Amino acid sequence: MKKPIVNYLLDWSAFLLLMPMIATGAILYFRLPPGSGADSMLGLTRHEWGSVHSWVAGALFIVVVVHLILHATWIKALTLGNGDDASKRRRAWAAAALTCILVTLAVFVAVAPVAHGSRDGEGRGARANRGEHSAAGQHP
Repeated sequence: MKKPIVNYLLDWSAFLLLMPMIATGAILYFRLPPGSGADSMLGLTRHEWGSVHSWVAGALFIVVVVHLILHATWIKALTLGNGDDASKRRRAWAAAALTCILVTLAVFVAVAPVAHGSRDGEGRGARANRGEHSAAGQHP
């Protein structure tokens, strides 16, 4: 397939994935905020909408990464430039953007829940520390 067609399809894919990303985010924020209990919208609970939001985000991430890979040569040429002042500014902005991306990834890794035998990231030890019983009604 020709590169312009691939770029066209990737751009539309990113846009079309962004729309449900915004919609599910709005549903989670406005209609089913934290503490909304067993409320649902269109037959899905807050957690189910959260799963849809996460899957769409993952798909959008993949599309954007592929898009950036296909444009790597152009990005490199524009960023490195020919040594003039505009090139230096572009390098500074690129360095700032890369720093923001790395800090965001580091924060994400630092705050992401670590699952210890539980889907919600909260293992038996955490429940026991709060004095809760396990599903079988026994203390761990």
